[in-house]
This record gives sequence, C-alpha cells and structure tokens, in this order.
Amino acid sequence: MFIVNNTRCPENVQLLQQAVDLRQQIAQLLGYDTHSQFVTEVLMSKTPEAVLEMETSLRAKLAPLGQQELVELQALKKEYVEAAGLPYEGFYKWDKEFFTNLQFEQKYQVKSELVKEYFPMIQVQQGILDIYQQVLGLKLVKVEHPEFAQHYQTGEVIPTDLVNKLIAAKNHGAGLKYLRQIALGTFDITMYNSLKPVNVCDLFNQLDQEIGLVGSGDAEVFGVATFGHVVSSYDSQYYGYLWSESIAADMFASRFLKDGIDSPQAGQDYRREILAPGGSRDAMDSIVKFLGRKPNNQAFLKSIGLG
Repeated sequence: MFIVNNTRCPENVQLLQQAVDLRQQIAQLLGYDTHSQFVTEVLMSKTPEAVLEMETSLRAKLAPLGQQELVELQALKKEYVEAAGLPYEGFYKWDKEFFTNLQFEQKYQVKSELVKEYFPMIQVQQGILDIYQQVLGLKLVKVEHPEFAQHYQTGEVIPTDLVNKLIAAKNHGAGLKYLRQIALGTFDITMYNSLKPVNVCDLFNQLDQEIGLVGSGDAEVFGVATFGHVVSSYDSQYYGYLWSESIAADMFASRFLKDGIDSPQAGQDYRREILAPGGSRDAMDSIVKFLGRKPNNQAFLKSIGLG
C-alpha cells in the first residue's frame, strides 16, 4: 500500500516543478531573490534564513531521540519477522506506522478506542467552554453535564492507571514524528528559496531520508507528487506547524503553568496582548509582550521529554 500511495499522480511531479519555476520568476519580477523571501517577509519568521535556523536547531536536538527510536523499531521488526520464520531485511517507511503502533500497545497497554469511551463529545465540549470562561473571563450559557472524563455508558470516572499510562505514552515516537515534520518543512522552504533550479523529486526523497531517518530502500517513489501543501496556501509556510507548536509550548509553560493552569491573570494578559491586537501589530511583538521576552524552543523540547 505504501508503494501504491507514493507512486500516485506522477504527472504532478512535473507540474510542481513548473509551479516552482514560475513562482521564482514572479518573485524576481517583484524584486525578491526567491519565492520564499516574498512569502516570509510578512510572516513572523520574516526570512527563509530564520525558518532554516529553527528547523536546523530542532533537528540537531531531535536527531539523537529519533535514532534511538529507530533502533528500537528495527529490533521490534527483527523479532517479529524472525518469530514468523522470515528473514529480517531492513526497516523501511512502510514498516514505521505498523511497528510504532505495535510498540505503543506492547509498551503502554493503551488502546485509543478504550480511551475515547471516557471522552464523549458533550463532556469535552463543555470542558473546553468552562476553561474559556475561567481563563479568558468570559460568560457563556451553561448546560448541565456530568463530570468531565467519565465513561459514556457507565459514568465511571476514567481510571487513574489509564491516566498514568496516557501520560507515560504522551511522547511515544516524538523523535521520528517531529523529524518528519522538519524534513517536510525544510523541503518546502529549500525548494522555494533556491537560487538555482532544483529537482523537486530528488530533493524531497533526499531530505526525507537524511532528516526523517527512515527510507524507502530501492523503491522508486515520489511522495512529493501528493504533498499538496506546497502548491496551496502553505507554500514556504509548512514550517508554521512546528513554529507555532514551539511558541505555544513556550507560552503555556511560561505563563499558564507558572501562574496556574486556570490563571485569570494569564488569561487576561493573553486576551489583551494576543487576541485583542490580532493582526493590527506584528505577531512577534504580541508574543514578546505576553512573554516579556522573545520565545524559544526550550519548553517545547521539555514537553516532548528532551528538557
């Protein structure tokens, strides 16, 4: 299935190649060296170099964790196939999801379907609204509801041992997960920031292997053909997923964990410095006003077990 999925729409490779070339030409007509310079100028990052600095910094810190996770997955696959009387012939991208899930179940004895039973939509929805009221000083119409995190049929409160397992499992596979995000973000910004023509398929496969650590062996695949973000409104902006997650972790840890998870003061500051100004001032200025300093990735790294 992996091979089939990553050899779809071969015609898109050439279309993407043409789109990149045309966007570079347009950017240069507008006075920019590259399309990425044009796109990032009005964003919080301001420059492609700032994006690459963020990606490179996180990659260096995540790589050892990703390598460790890969070694464990390789060992699990080797044990699995040899128990079935088959030879171990390496670990590839099509193995990753299956063995990551198998490892998760073996290590934490947690099944997501069981967890979902303690989080019916009405309880989750009401819990979120209650947090908004408390933290942001809002008044919403209250609806009757049972205590948050109860079984949807029996009313049983979620067991403590299940909660502990969920906490322990929170960062399972974080290294390889975020290295994959870095690979995709680096591809996007590099492709659109190159002063020379790039082969989009070769660049995608190269970065996916080098940064993401898990390759496709000798299989000729072109997953880039269905990486729709880079031709939609995310061109030179795919990094934003990780950029925003890092800043969100910093804001949460530095203010809400420090001042109290439901701190009205932190909530009012968030309302005043982040929500109220909206797009009327530079986003980084708003973040600095809220934090009292420029953001960093220390809280994010700690939240995934690297602090």
